[in-house]
Amino acid sequence: MNPIPHPRGSVLAPLHQSISPLLVQRYHAVAGVIAYEFRRTITPWRIALWVFMIAIPVALTVTVAYQLRGSLSDDPNIQMAFAWMLYVLMPQAITMLGMLLWATPIVNSELESQSWIYSIVRPGGRQAMLLGKYVIAVLWTSSCGAVASTLAVPMLNLAAPFYNWLALVALCILSSIAHGALFAFIGVMFQRRAMVLAFTYTVLVEVVLGWIPAVINKFTVAFRLRSLYFQWLELPMVDFLENPEMIASQTSSWIHISCLLMGSAVLLAVAAWRVERAQYRWQSEV
Repeated sequence: MNPIPHPRGSVLAPLHQSISPLLVQRYHAVAGVIAYEFRRTITPWRIALWVFMIAIPVALTVTVAYQLRGSLSDDPNIQMAFAWMLYVLMPQAITMLGMLLWATPIVNSELESQSWIYSIVRPGGRQAMLLGKYVIAVLWTSSCGAVASTLAVPMLNLAAPFYNWLALVALCILSSIAHGALFAFIGVMFQRRAMVLAFTYTVLVEVVLGWIPAVINKFTVAFRLRSLYFQWLELPMVDFLENPEMIASQTSSWIHISCLLMGSAVLLAVAAWRVERAQYRWQSEV
């Protein structure tokens, strides 16, 4: 005699069977966009821009090393100044600029090239397009920061060159993930003025508020990255501030990493939800 199936299991079985193929379909869609965009973005212009963004911090590092070649002693203050210069150039300036250029116009570039229609007619095509192009932007930008760090670190007299390089590469990856999610979110929410709003946010929040010793700076990406750099390289806190925790927190590094990754996931989830339901204006309609 066959056992009677549990009614609850019989109700949930079709739901489970329908969800699994949907996840697999979305995974293949995102992977297809990543593969296509990777091939499409390997162009002379994109490679030249990538090389140019690497050359900026490397050239500045070479200039500093040449001008101070007689002062490259074992002074801890000089070594700390070099470490901070590399931090400002790599995870802060280069990665932020790269994600501003490549992640913010994800939606607007599709509308301008009249290829948005191909995302609309496919199930989940908009979300696959957003996530796939976001991954490509992270790869281009993080690799730019990693290569620039690899070339710049040996030129300076640092206390621990290997750990400086390792910290810079890790921060470039985290910075690309966090800033990319933030700029992609802005680009989805404000399609027509995305670049202006993203640049304004970068200057006012990440650059200005991010370095002001106040409670609000703890909500910025710059604060989390700076705190990780303090901890990983064991840099001394600023003595003249009444509350150095406002500049960099001594909280566990895993908390800072979790805040960056979870915040990026939330922003990408909201952006993916919005992009699937938004009605954008075509370039010819603007």
